[in-house]
Amino acid sequence: LTTDPPAVFRTERLCQRVDSLADVAVAADAWEACHDAAMTLDGVRDRVAVCLDVAPDLGHVTLTAAAVGADGRTRVEPVAAWDSTRAAMADLPGWVEKIRPKSRGYFRGPTDALAADLDALGFEPIPAVTAACQALAEAVQSRRLLHPGDALLTAHVLGAKRFPVADGWRFVRRGVGHVDAAYSAAGAVHLARTMPASVGRPRILRPKSARATESVA
Repeated sequence: LTTDPPAVFRTERLCQRVDSLADVAVAADAWEACHDAAMTLDGVRDRVAVCLDVAPDLGHVTLTAAAVGADGRTRVEPVAAWDSTRAAMADLPGWVEKIRPKSRGYFRGPTDALAADLDALGFEPIPAVTAACQALAEAVQSRRLLHPGDALLTAHVLGAKRFPVADGWRFVRRGVGHVDAAYSAAGAVHLARTMPASVGRPRILRPKSARATESVA
């Protein structure tokens, strides 16, 4: 009673139905300000990250890709969505082969139902759930994110609510409909922004005297 938000206490302790367990995670006007209909990932294919997420009822699955552009803004775009885990796992290997992401991950929880299959495809669990959810909201609020206006992603992101966790929050999964696209976007953006910078092709450095000798020869 003294630590939980009122709606959470009523639901978890009093078994009462409430309209919403938390506040809206991403403001609609900020999300719209990040819309870029011409946005693509074509120019950042060498640093694309992907994240897969599954709804708690296993009735929806989303794969989302993201990459940080030269301007520092993160591009995020849904790759594919399915109405069943069976359909998702039938198509996912083909998408991984086509995209060849530099990083691929998933959040523990409902997606654990596919953990063995995802591990075989090189996906790894993302431990920073609250950080990823909060970072997605911050990137939208500060206009450091671009999205193409995909209807599914927009519906899930704007439908996501905040659920308090310790001193932070994550997206609510229960009682708000499917939000797997929002989770997969948060995961893809997190992986893209934490991806190590490329060091480029290695170069062989030779002493000046050696280069001068080769030039004379």
